[in-house]
Amino acid sequence: MKAKCWLVGAPNQGWSSRFQAASRGWALEVCGYGALSNIPRAAGSLIAVDFDGLRRLTPSARTSLSEQIKEGATCYLGGGLPVGAQYSLEPLASVDFRVGLEHESPGYMLTAQPLLPAAMRGESVEGCYNIPVARGLSGLAQPLAVARACDGPATPSLFAIEHGRGVIICDLAGCGQTADTSKSARLSLLRSLENETTRLEIIGPLVAFDNAAGRDQARPAGCNIVIDDRPANLDYFNIKALRYFFGYLAQRCPQVHVDFAWTPDQRRPSRHYVETLKQFNAGFVWHGLLHHCDHRTIANPELDFARGRRLVKDICERYQVRFQPVMVFPYEKDTNDCVALLKREGFIAKAETPVDVTTVAAAPTETVVTRQPECVGDDVSDGFTILTRDSIETLNRNRMLARAALGMPIIAAAHPRNAGLRRFVKTRRDCEALADFDDVLDFMATKKLRFESLEELAVEALAAGANPA
Repeated sequence: MKAKCWLVGAPNQGWSSRFQAASRGWALEVCGYGALSNIPRAAGSLIAVDFDGLRRLTPSARTSLSEQIKEGATCYLGGGLPVGAQYSLEPLASVDFRVGLEHESPGYMLTAQPLLPAAMRGESVEGCYNIPVARGLSGLAQPLAVARACDGPATPSLFAIEHGRGVIICDLAGCGQTADTSKSARLSLLRSLENETTRLEIIGPLVAFDNAAGRDQARPAGCNIVIDDRPANLDYFNIKALRYFFGYLAQRCPQVHVDFAWTPDQRRPSRHYVETLKQFNAGFVWHGLLHHCDHRTIANPELDFARGRRLVKDICERYQVRFQPVMVFPYEKDTNDCVALLKREGFIAKAETPVDVTTVAAAPTETVVTRQPECVGDDVSDGFTILTRDSIETLNRNRMLARAALGMPIIAAAHPRNAGLRRFVKTRRDCEALADFDDVLDFMATKKLRFESLEELAVEALAAGANPA
């Protein structure tokens, strides 16, 4: 049965855009206050009701909800409650609390509770926030997020309660019902998680949907580093710099894996250079159909690819290497025709950096539409996926944290200048440039992410796309 979330409430009531964003494609169906008995009893269901709505349920509806949770359903309780109110979760659980407000709280912290994504556990955010909290909770409640107090102990704002085989997620800072059902204000899940000021509001819905979907929260996200424009012809004096680069990465993150984007017409690089890459278990992906150029200007992509494929075959035989069926287009520029060609020729992915605009100009007669994906596989269709990567110079901790929390791969894109591998640099090695990798490597090591090739990340994305929650 396809995953479904049941929204308990009046037909004209909608749920906040953040809650809808957290659904990531789940079917959302409104269920009246007295119709809970009509919801199929099956593990994996998500039932969402706000705190005020729970009070409106008839005794029989509350009993039905309790039984559904006991049999494995996830129940999300969200929405605002007035400060000072006393609230009871009976008969769902013997838990009651008083609603408080941490005024000008110096920040909040996520706990190590297993319901949270592994990357988010223990994360702490500083600032100045007004956070609603639950005071006087019993030991049955397991805090997921706590608000710091200026002169007292931290108090839960988001907590969970086990109930039979199911769980109740109580979210005082999160989402509730709203009369505004327009979709124009729909917010980005990824951006909400990146933003420290909105993260607390989206965590509760995210945990509820992930728990209902049976996601393994302990499984770390995959990651990869890609170096464009190498190997290259005439690059004969960089072996020492190359070894220094790999040593630097391994010192901070021993499991590091790097893929190199190799342009087909660069068919005679230094053999010693390629052998060094192989010693460090580097991988290779395509960097253009034939030449390093803006592929929007290519009149006949099929002709370029036919020539490029012959050169790649020669490269693979000469250097005993393998090119993954993954493309990184030079300058991140391509057309729909180029992508269609990749699909026909057995490629399984391309990796690209997202842009903030919704469309970018392509060839004179074509427009390439771009978007910010929000699923594990970024974008999957026709056995082909688009893997999002970010520049090593701009990839920050909040973005990595958001992607890891969603199970999305983290791919850091770099160029020879970032790695101290530029050609024809006289005596100065760009050692200071390697500092661009520090924060990324430290995050990957601390969060124990899985280093994989772009091909492996693509295969996982395709599998996730073929078997959505």
